[in-house]
Amino acid sequence: MRIIRNKNGDVTLTQKAYSECMLEHFKMNYCAPTSTPLSPGSSLSIDNCPTTSQETSEIAKTPYCEALGSLIWL
Repeated sequence: MRIIRNKNGDVTLTQKAYSECMLEHFKMNYCAPTSTPLSPGSSLSIDNCPTTSQETSEIAKTPYCEALGSLIWL
């Protein structure tokens, strides 16, 4: 956690370093960022699924439940 005190006395807390560390730990630091929750009307489809066995094996290497759990408390 980083604590920043501004000249006017305001205090800002950030966990950017922690979230970057967790993304790196789960080898997701090069993923494309997106806003959450998804915009209304957004839909996921079969087109978002891996199409090759190489893509499938790459995805299988990432423990998504653990990755999400480590970031959800930010």
